[in-house]
Amino acid sequence: MSINQKRGFKYLTFTLAPALLIVLMVLVPTMSMGQGEESQVPAEFETCTDCHNDTTLITGKATAWSGSGHGTGTAYLRSTNAGCAGCHSGGAFSAMVAAGQSPNQVTTGDHSPTRQSCRACHQIHETYTGTDWALETTAPVGLYAIEGTTFDGGSGNLCTNCHQPRRAAPVGVDGQVTGISSHWGPHHGPQSSMLLGTGGAALEGSAAGHYTFVGDTCVSCHLGANDNHTFTPSVAACTTCHAGASNFDIGGRQTAIQAKIDQLGTLLVNAGLLSSTDPAEAHPNVSSAPEDQAYALWNWILIAKEDRSKGVHNPAYTEDLLDASIALMCDGAPALSIMVDNVYWASLADYTGRLLSVDYIIGNGGTNAFNVMLTNSSANNGVSVASPLPASIGDMTAGASAPITLQYNVPSGVSTFRASNGATAQDNCGTTYEYGTQP
Repeated sequence: MSINQKRGFKYLTFTLAPALLIVLMVLVPTMSMGQGEESQVPAEFETCTDCHNDTTLITGKATAWSGSGHGTGTAYLRSTNAGCAGCHSGGAFSAMVAAGQSPNQVTTGDHSPTRQSCRACHQIHETYTGTDWALETTAPVGLYAIEGTTFDGGSGNLCTNCHQPRRAAPVGVDGQVTGISSHWGPHHGPQSSMLLGTGGAALEGSAAGHYTFVGDTCVSCHLGANDNHTFTPSVAACTTCHAGASNFDIGGRQTAIQAKIDQLGTLLVNAGLLSSTDPAEAHPNVSSAPEDQAYALWNWILIAKEDRSKGVHNPAYTEDLLDASIALMCDGAPALSIMVDNVYWASLADYTGRLLSVDYIIGNGGTNAFNVMLTNSSANNGVSVASPLPASIGDMTAGASAPITLQYNVPSGVSTFRASNGATAQDNCGTTYEYGTQP
């Protein structure tokens, strides 16, 4: 470029700049017109502000939801499997509900799975108004694994589409239950059937008050009056009916039920049926079992691992299932017997002091016996027992026997006497049984 060309370019730049300035001076006032006036939302978007506004309507619920079970974890990744998609993916759940299907009727997996977000439960962007917060469905739900059973719990019906058992309780064939696996049980989320008092093995119950008297069932307790989207129930939601409640252990019911859960779990572990009493780690250890044991195993899984309310959903049915299951796992009374094995003076001093030794054999012809005790011994003809009682024998397996020696003070001139002995033993459930003569 020549010097003259450069001068021409500079001149051009200089001459254009005022023109550009003039244009900007014209445009800027035009762009700033209306300052101080209310902004106008185009008519076609006016209803959007029902939701998208300067309140925490959306952000507050989203923040709470993000810490919930529905908003965290990786369970949604299982949705690529058709059998899991309807409940594990938010998008697949919406499609399932729209199609009027149950989870077992979904035939394709979701290869772009999502968590159960706002769209899973609400009719987002259907009308672009505030009515889009309406639930996807509140229609009564037939429990597909429990034929002839319908859950009709208001807004809680939405939850029941997934919070229902996938399998019915087992029924033994020729006294056995087969097909047990590490994933055996009703599957996650049988809360609806528990509320109805059904789904347990070998025992039906009645619907809980939390079903019959709480209008929107799940939603009333887990969201409460403030629509808490952590879905963690609040004690405040209980006090309408349970005045003065300060926690969920109302009347100590949860504590009592947890003790029975622990007892049943220990029995199942000791029997080799269950891997652990920790619900998070526990799984069946067997592929088949006698039906009574299988029923007890199913009920522990239902209550401890899957429902997880410690009886809150249906305290009466929960306790009945636990009591029945504990009874099924109890071996029953041991069959103790006691017989004389030998009678002798153990030493010259004992002979002189009239201290007679009697060897007994205690036998157990029944089930395993625990904490066997010889509690007392009495005799006629003025004879008295000199040994300290009660005396511990310990545990005795079925068919076992154990020796014990007692010494008696025998008055001079007494050549015979009859002794009456008493004993106690416990079965594997801790029930105590008495044998012989008790004081």
